[in-house]
Amino acid sequence: MARVSSILGLAILLGALALLSPPSAGAQQTKPHAEPCVESGWGYLRSADGEFATVNACNYSVDVWFAGPGGAPRQVTLAPSALFRSGLRPPTFDWNQDWMYAACQTGFAPNVAFSSANKDIIVKSQYACVKIQA
Repeated sequence: MARVSSILGLAILLGALALLSPPSAGAQQTKPHAEPCVESGWGYLRSADGEFATVNACNYSVDVWFAGPGGAPRQVTLAPSALFRSGLRPPTFDWNQDWMYAACQTGFAPNVAFSSANKDIIVKSQYACVKIQA
């Protein structure tokens, strides 16, 4: 019985030390995606001369990755209240068509590559954002 309790005590001590230790060099800081910052703003906005656009509704900067149908992906940084213009207009662009976006707080990036290979993960918002290493 004394042996079990000393092993248990050692396990508790090691667990406590692990919590106090700094993260390993391989650990990355993560945050949830920042889609709520731009999600409700997508549309053909008058403030964007009718272009498909959105606005950063958060009080911090976000990076947005965007790819429209057949277009090359691009990344922009949006300050709070800043407008993102896609350059796409109706009727040449139907927002029910093939497009995707990801959003992370500035300084972070999606934990999966922003590419058509990861479209299902991106579109379903099943990604997190990881700190960009300098």
